[in-house]
Amino acid sequence: MASRSRSPTACRQRAKWLARDRLVVYCFTTTNTLQQGKLQDKFELGDRDKVEKAVKETLDWLEQAQRAEVPNNQAAYEAKQKELEGVVNPIMMNVIIKLPYRRW
Repeated sequence: MASRSRSPTACRQRAKWLARDRLVVYCFTTTNTLQQGKLQDKFELGDRDKVEKAVKETLDWLEQAQRAEVPNNQAAYEAKQKELEGVVNPIMMNVIIKLPYRRW
């Protein structure tokens, strides 16, 4: 059986789709995390709103990217994810610190 070699265009397209999918999954995972009951009282004032706003802005950007209103290549998706992580990660670290220690 002969192996198929992918064209450079197909590889770029696949990498773009994977980067987009990772960003979408990160948005929805973050949203689901915000809805967990045990975390509700762990957010500092305004932090939850910051995360929700950042996720909404990213989802809006994704919609624009799908309509080709903004750049939608792999680098653009990866940059947008880093931007979102820059907002979400510090806030979530503060929330995690407030959780009681559990020994597994």
